Amino acid sequence: MATPAVIGEFSERNMDTYMAPGKLTAYIFAATEDEQIRIRREVTSIAKKFEQYVKFGVADAVEYAPMARNLGLTEGIFPALVVHAPMNDQVFPYNQRKKITASAVDGMLMTILEGKAVSGETYGESDPEIEEMLEYTSTKWHDEL
Repeated sequence: MATPAVIGEFSERNMDTYMAPGKLTAYIFAATEDEQIRIRREVTSIAKKFEQYVKFGVADAVEYAPMARNLGLTEGIFPALVVHAPMNDQVFPYNQRKKITASAVDGMLMTILEGKAVSGETYGESDPEIEEMLEYTSTKWHDEL
């Protein structure tokens, strides 16, 4: 399991450490302890990789449901992930209908850190590679008159 230094436990007592302006914050909202454990195991390597730029925290989805809603998440669909940039109050939610995986979180954080993400836009709504392939296929096989 991840050490608290890598993926912390978000609470009202330590809220200020997650609101620090110098780093992004990745909030993981989980409704059960089993979900928390599974996601911590899944994303620990990513949390270590981005430790310099992103603070990870797990929050109780039931207790902090209003906060999750304020960050653009839909209530009742957990586990959920959202990245918040306290320095400019930008919010980047992850598609709540998709499983949270290390590779997805890695890609999401790279997109955000490279400045290619749009605040409020849900990450994982579509797969750019699939869209690109569909565009190519439709133009290749579609003859204009």
